[in-house]
Amino acid sequence: MHNCEQDATICVEPIVKPQMMTPVPDVVRYRLRREGRIVGWMREELTGQRFYSREGLWWSGRKIKWTHRDRCCGLQDIDNRWLHEGDFVQPVGGSWFTRRKKWLILCSVDTGWTLVRSGLGGQVIVLSEQEANGILWRWSGFGWSLSV
Repeated sequence: MHNCEQDATICVEPIVKPQMMTPVPDVVRYRLRREGRIVGWMREELTGQRFYSREGLWWSGRKIKWTHRDRCCGLQDIDNRWLHEGDFVQPVGGSWFTRRKKWLILCSVDTGWTLVRSGLGGQVIVLSEQEANGILWRWSGFGWSLSV
């Protein structure tokens, strides 16, 4: 442990807000897609009422046409971007070898949230919700292709 007072250095502790993944049945936020393009976001209230936003800031009851929706896992990355199923993320901090590995966020009603990646021998490595909650992530791409 480094003692800042003894050697008169300035210490800045990173402020990290505690985060937890939202239980799958409780998901209320979605990213909306149509033909491989993000067209907006949807928020669902406990009453069943839905609100839509094209940019994620201003919400209204005006519907947005969509064909796919990605559940929001309840975590935000280091840049305060909401993370959704189908996103690739990379851990922040640790060794360069750890930071360069991409994880895919998956969702299952039966097993909840998991993060997966392939290992050196081709095996699948899985992180559970509890393991993923303790890591700071950075968004690094989509697990689906965008239309051009």
